[in-house]
Amino acid sequence: MKAETSHRDLPLVGRQVVAEQKMFWRNPAAAGFTIIFPLFFLIIFSLLNGTGNIALPSGIVVRFTSYYIAGIIVFAAVSACFTNLAINLTMRRDDGTLKRKRSTPLPAWALFAGLLGSQLIVTVLMALFTTALSMVFFHVEPPQHLLEFLGVVLLSAATLCSLGVAITALIPNQDAAPAVVNIIAFPLLFLSGLFFPVGRGTLHDIAQWLPLTRMQHAIFDSFAPAVRHCPAVRGCTAPVLHSSGPMAADIAVILVWLAIGTLVSLRTFRWVKKGE
Repeated sequence: MKAETSHRDLPLVGRQVVAEQKMFWRNPAAAGFTIIFPLFFLIIFSLLNGTGNIALPSGIVVRFTSYYIAGIIVFAAVSACFTNLAINLTMRRDDGTLKRKRSTPLPAWALFAGLLGSQLIVTVLMALFTTALSMVFFHVEPPQHLLEFLGVVLLSAATLCSLGVAITALIPNQDAAPAVVNIIAFPLLFLSGLFFPVGRGTLHDIAQWLPLTRMQHAIFDSFAPAVRHCPAVRGCTAPVLHSSGPMAADIAVILVWLAIGTLVSLRTFRWVKKGE
């Protein structure tokens, strides 16, 4: 009986996804921040560094634009699936929308499936648009491992969605939501090396356990750009090498964070604001 009920509820998920997509694209402020902000960083960093190279702490030398594309895609996923989702859920919780939705025939799981499905769509569209923009204007090569690229983007988006839901437990009210979310997100963006490499040392070791670092690594390896193993950029004569795709260690760390976010969300998520 439960399986039959769930099967009948599946069309509700589709309708919820469509409803969430309409609300997202009809809100210029939310859509603009989610889409324009990552592209702004991509254009600024790419124009500043041109066609130059960058030496990573591992000794790998790669073009600036090839390095930034992976970080910008992760940044776009953070904007859609962590920042936007956490703020949106907090607002709906405080204004009573979640409470009203929960009292309708729409199952709670279908509501969340529709909401998260909408964020996944936005993230994939952003990843594809960012990649196309980089290919056309900054001569970035397309992903050499396309299926792995899409899989990593979806896994990263799902993980960030789970963490976005989990973080709402720390947000006292909707007025505090932007401050709380951004004070967590932006230090992680820089510490994870999305905009510039994190050198060797304690910070580098800590960054290896962060989800954004592993997402950036996995997406970078999905592109498999031409790299050289050199101690310095100048005078590099090493042969060009290409990655064989995302590493299992990166995927494993992302999956651990997905499990953590899901478990914390299930235990701490509140449908109503405090005091109700």
